Amino acid sequence: MAARIDGAHIHIQLLGRPCWRPGSEAGALTAGQALAPRDAALLALLALDGSVARDRVAAWLWPESTDQARANLSLRQRLFKLRRDCGHALIETGHTLQLATGVVVDLHQQPLATDEPLLAGLDFSEFEALGAWVDAARQGIGRRQADALAGEAASLEAQGRLAAAMLLCERILARWPATEHVWRRLMRLHWLRADRAAAIACFERFELQVCREWGLRPSSETLDLLARIEFDEAGASLDGGPGALRESAPLPDSLQHPPRLIGRDAELTALAQAWAQRQAVLLLAHRVSGLGVDGELLRAAADFDANTPSFMALSAEALDFVSQFRTALATQTPLTDDGSHLQVIVAQCEDALGRIRRRALSTGTSLYLSYLLTRSEQNLARIRELTVILAASHGSETDDSADTAINAWVAFARAAFLAENRRNSLRHYLSELSRLLAVRVTENAARSGEHYICESSADYRHMWLSAGGAGVLIGLMALLKIKAAALHAPPLIEAFLFSMIYGGGFVLIYLLGMTVATKQPAMTAQTLAGMLGDLRATRNAELERMVDVAAAVSRSQLAAIAGNVLVALPVAIAVGVGLGYWHGEPAVPLGKAAHLLDDLDPLSWAIPHAAIAGFYLFLSGLITGYFDNRASYDDVGPRIGRLRWLRRLVGSNGAQRIGRYISERMGGIMGNFLFGCMLGSTGILGSLVGLPLDIRHIAFASANLGYALTGFDFALPIQAALWALLGIAAIGFTNLAVSFALALRTALGARRVQFNHWGTLLSAIWRRFRSNPRDFLLPPRNASGG
Repeated sequence: MAARIDGAHIHIQLLGRPCWRPGSEAGALTAGQALAPRDAALLALLALDGSVARDRVAAWLWPESTDQARANLSLRQRLFKLRRDCGHALIETGHTLQLATGVVVDLHQQPLATDEPLLAGLDFSEFEALGAWVDAARQGIGRRQADALAGEAASLEAQGRLAAAMLLCERILARWPATEHVWRRLMRLHWLRADRAAAIACFERFELQVCREWGLRPSSETLDLLARIEFDEAGASLDGGPGALRESAPLPDSLQHPPRLIGRDAELTALAQAWAQRQAVLLLAHRVSGLGVDGELLRAAADFDANTPSFMALSAEALDFVSQFRTALATQTPLTDDGSHLQVIVAQCEDALGRIRRRALSTGTSLYLSYLLTRSEQNLARIRELTVILAASHGSETDDSADTAINAWVAFARAAFLAENRRNSLRHYLSELSRLLAVRVTENAARSGEHYICESSADYRHMWLSAGGAGVLIGLMALLKIKAAALHAPPLIEAFLFSMIYGGGFVLIYLLGMTVATKQPAMTAQTLAGMLGDLRATRNAELERMVDVAAAVSRSQLAAIAGNVLVALPVAIAVGVGLGYWHGEPAVPLGKAAHLLDDLDPLSWAIPHAAIAGFYLFLSGLITGYFDNRASYDDVGPRIGRLRWLRRLVGSNGAQRIGRYISERMGGIMGNFLFGCMLGSTGILGSLVGLPLDIRHIAFASANLGYALTGFDFALPIQAALWALLGIAAIGFTNLAVSFALALRTALGARRVQFNHWGTLLSAIWRRFRSNPRDFLLPPRNASGG
């Protein structure tokens, strides 16, 4: 047992990592001893709430106890151990608990000594009531800490140390972004520094990061301050102080009288406009600084904190550059700062954003993150352009600087004209903002597509077996659909039944690891698009590798089709014959059999309906990728694993396994289920709107042919059977061609790949097919099975 510390205080630290320290009356502290989570939570509860009922504390700290007596026993043991370890009675016990005399807690200091969070590093999510109390306490302590730091900022402002006050305000907002009075003080500080553009940009950051994110509205005080800043065209400060010293900045003589390096009225006008809009660099820099500390970027990259100084330094460096530019204009001297340092910081910010884009390919993305990245990159590019223009136009008067200025203005003008033309183009903005999301979606499908390509004999055999298993289930699903149609239910009920049959069956096929042939093109197209983006047609080795992949895709697709069709057809025949024998009548009436046969006529609506199914197959691939992206981006697996009721039901490890299982398969489940819903509801939707809408799917078409044969009692002319088989082949080709073409086009567009060597590639594939057609039908003889 630790020795009792007589006549000394015990100091409890609850801000930051909780610990206790024995100290003298004067408060000299020694090394701290860590507190256990329950002990830390108990001391924080007593420090903030004062006297607390013993039963309430026990129930909160041991919610898993089956009765109050057991919880009280656990509390008694915990209090005894805490007193023994500290050598001091920290808590006075009885019906209520409270802190003992001589216990000094950092939460009672005025102001608080640190801005560290309450009970940092401790997670109380397993304690429902206690966790809610800790969250509320952390918010309350955070408000006290923010107010204390805001008071320091006010003191710094009163001392005239505006830069230090601004840094402190930025520090407060990084921790507590919803502190509106700090945003207002930061706007005032920018205004006092005669930087009206930065003050307005600060308000825009407040709107973007707080108001729009949380659905709030700026207070009247903030709006009044903004109005005064916007009205202050000359940049006068609130009290006629520092900002009033700013010059009215008339157009300098160097622009009123064209220098030799300009030489043209158009360039002079453009430069004069640049002078009139000289706040553009500052405004863009402040916007990027605000976007750079957005919580969405911090969430997208765990190490983004290391890049935050670059975004914060961007505003300061832009202010220095613009200040030197103003001085050079006022004194009519060459600009000494060529903006190289500002360009370096811009490059650092661009590198940080590029890393987030690459990380988004594996961790997922959202449209809001895409917007932040695109907006930030556009602003950084504009800063780079304007810096080059300003530095070249007011630097030393040389031919090189003149060429640089004019070339930079040409590039800037071209970008401005394009932006003006696209300003009202909804298609352009949707395409730009969703490009990263499209890449992520197709990237998921590409990884799934790799599993559909047979490289070895073992892969080929597995494809046959998985496709055959799917053929069995498809044969049964086709019968269920026929029987559901025989109910003649109301249209919406019938659409629901068809959707559940298709959707449930496809999900079951997916979860059992089986293969539906028509799902392959939408997946393998993504893999091929990724390879086409890196293909150099002049390299024979790369071209041959691409031909090998095309051959592998061909034999994989044929194996899957054969497995589905050659199993679904006999399974349908066997089931139809068996049911007919069992019931003494055909499983499918003669009229329904004739209708099934008519649906396979290649000269009817079978081909357009097969194209609709191909479009749905393409959509299902995108849906799969989208939900895989959401599962990764939203941490669906870990969040499911933390569900309290699930952890109580199957344990912590079991809940985590269930979470991983759902996260890994959520895309496939949703893609297959919604694909089934689309197939099941299209025909009913067509009949409701009076359009000839329906679907044809090769595997179900083959099963329907089997049931039609049993309905005709196999008394079907050979010509009719062969015509139906031709219809099945046409349906299959249309399914595959439409889904593959759409998926390949989408994948190439998402990756911005423009492949211009189709002729060379197709020629190489044709040469391989003529020399060795077996590669496109069967796996190579020397392919290993491993």
